[in-house]
Amino acid sequence: MTLLEFQKFFPFANEETWHRHTNGGGWVENTAYVAETAYVGPDAIVAGNAWVYGHARVYENARVYGYARVYDNAQVYDNAQVSGYARVYDNARVSGYAQVYDNAQVSGYARVSGYARVYGYAWVYGHAWVYGHAWVYGHARVYGHAWVYGHARVSENARVSENARVSENARVVGNARVLGTLISGEWSKSPLFIVGSKHSVSHAAPDKITIGCKIETFDWWLSAKGKLFAKENGYSEAEMKEYRQYIKLIKNLNK
Repeated sequence: MTLLEFQKFFPFANEETWHRHTNGGGWVENTAYVAETAYVGPDAIVAGNAWVYGHARVYENARVYGYARVYDNAQVYDNAQVSGYARVYDNARVSGYAQVYDNAQVSGYARVSGYARVYGYAWVYGHAWVYGHAWVYGHARVYGHAWVYGHARVSENARVSENARVSENARVVGNARVLGTLISGEWSKSPLFIVGSKHSVSHAAPDKITIGCKIETFDWWLSAKGKLFAKENGYSEAEMKEYRQYIKLIKNLNK
């Protein structure tokens, strides 16, 4: 990116207030800090009071600004932005058009991509993925091998962990805890998760249950169709009775 091209983004920029980073050639405002070991690609920008250090990489059209910190082996690329007092570190990746800002953190081997947003005091870590148009904010945590995607929202003090999948227009709020299940809908408390004798059972949406990998309504599971599905998948009479009790329990708790 030439100085003239760069001035399209920062009209008052000049070579007295900005410089090109020696490792990559990206533009760095003199108020920011980029270590010699860090890489800033030729079209990337580090501005304000941001720091990029360790072996971190900021490249393509990425922006790091405000008081943000990107360090260790973290990478910010594509058109992603990290700003405010946000922290991206360890081996985390922020890409696409994703935004991480305020006091949010992304660490471990976590991935934030697409048009996702992580902000407030939220923290995404472990091997978690947040992508699509999903938002994670407030004091929420997404970790383990959890995925949050679609137009899902995880906020307040909610926790999404283990192998959980929160998708579509799901809302996980308050002190809800979601782990090891696929859910949609709106949740203000933790959905029930049962490890049965054959497959796990989870309250996947306000009116739906997941058994194994199949998600259907309460009434479907209790109907002849549900019984036929169970027989076709090798459930014994005793196991079918067991799982009908689980379904009725979740249905009654949902009233």
